[in-house]
Amino acid sequence: MPSTVFTQPNLSAVGLSEAEAKKRYKNILVFKGEAQEWFNAKKANESTYAYKIIANERTEEIVGAHILGHEANENINLLTVAINNKMTVSEFKRMIFTYPSYSNDLKYMLADK
Repeated sequence: MPSTVFTQPNLSAVGLSEAEAKKRYKNILVFKGEAQEWFNAKKANESTYAYKIIANERTEEIVGAHILGHEANENINLLTVAINNKMTVSEFKRMIFTYPSYSNDLKYMLADK
């Protein structure tokens, strides 16, 4: 179940934490970083924009996500759909989003490990 703390910036999460994923799957992929230098953050004059997306290493299935930043509450909804449909990182990266949009940033988040 997704959740958001509507602070400035938003803090949103869905699925497993990194610790829970390690316990359940042993080997996981963790895509994390700071994105305040990305176009959308600069466009919104955001100084805080960070993310962590977690996947099962064996299957590449997305199992958890945490986003801190403007529009985190919207992006977490897309990641909820991905988790509920057992999407893999590769499948999610093939999705096409409008540019420039915060949802398009999700593909870049999955490029970094």
